[in-house]
Amino acid sequence: MNIDLFCQVIDYFGDVAVTYRLARALKQRKPSLTLRFYCTHPDLVLALHPTHDQQSIALLPYTSASGQAMPADVAIEAFACTLPQDYPLPPIIINLEYLTAESWINDYHGLESFGMNPAGKKFFFFPSFTAQGSLTHGDFIEEKEIVQRHPSLTKKELSVELDLPKSYLSRPWLLLYLYEINETFLHQLLDHFAIIQIGASPTTIEDAWLVKRRCSQAIFDRLLLVADALFIRGEDSLSRAVLAGKPFLWQAYRQEEEYHHVKVHALNDHLADLYAHPDHQHWATLQAKFNRENCVDLAEFFAISTTFFTQMSNAFCQMPSLEVNLLQFIHTKGHHTQAPSR
Repeated sequence: MNIDLFCQVIDYFGDVAVTYRLARALKQRKPSLTLRFYCTHPDLVLALHPTHDQQSIALLPYTSASGQAMPADVAIEAFACTLPQDYPLPPIIINLEYLTAESWINDYHGLESFGMNPAGKKFFFFPSFTAQGSLTHGDFIEEKEIVQRHPSLTKKELSVELDLPKSYLSRPWLLLYLYEINETFLHQLLDHFAIIQIGASPTTIEDAWLVKRRCSQAIFDRLLLVADALFIRGEDSLSRAVLAGKPFLWQAYRQEEEYHHVKVHALNDHLADLYAHPDHQHWATLQAKFNRENCVDLAEFFAISTTFFTQMSNAFCQMPSLEVNLLQFIHTKGHHTQAPSR
């Protein structure tokens, strides 16, 4: 089976992180796939994945899909992107939407978008915090098991790879990957953690316990798995945090009319329905405050039991993955073989 996956970059590394993670997971799950990854910014893929294997997943410029001589069986449009002009439409097109916990997606997941694919059919597919859509797993859970067996060794290895101060091995680690942070709150964090900030800086503060780094997605995953706490942003990082089982707060991307608060509350409500834990309301209150004020009461964050996060992780790790659900969905729609050559 041939799958073409399209990614038009809007949120810099964010879109690439989500879509290329899915591409790798699809290939890992079904090695016989022929998979082409069309991206408006291939350089960002290589920055996140310096060891990219062109033989496994063909990384191609977005516009090169026009007039493709070997049509695919399936095209996946990430986040409602527009397929290139003169791209030969396959029998099935999937509009892969953004991850959200909002309940309305349950009514639209898997629905056909009638009349939108002259060559066949087009469907909506929603990554989600439910078993129907779910999260991309790839090799993340296997990596998690390795890190859990050797946490100290993993920290030592990352200290070398990220060129961290030797003193970092004497303190708990905080992974900081945010859009914004209250600087008074950051000073409080520096009293407790060795902080590793990834990506563009939300602060000008300089401190011996704050280092700023960029890294590959593979290193980011290991860092997220071994850190003692996570303050993270964005869709890809959230999906990793809920699988990791580490104490975390998530910062949603700010949207017009404060709509990001709707997404935060939807996640809080969904987790309350998914499994019961006495600390849920406590965490949900902090999560809402963090997205309003870019800070929380640190003592209240420390008071949340780690079992709240491990139970969350167990619930999501036991669900079928996004890649499994997506491949099953394609199979169910009857597209098992390569499209005929034209």
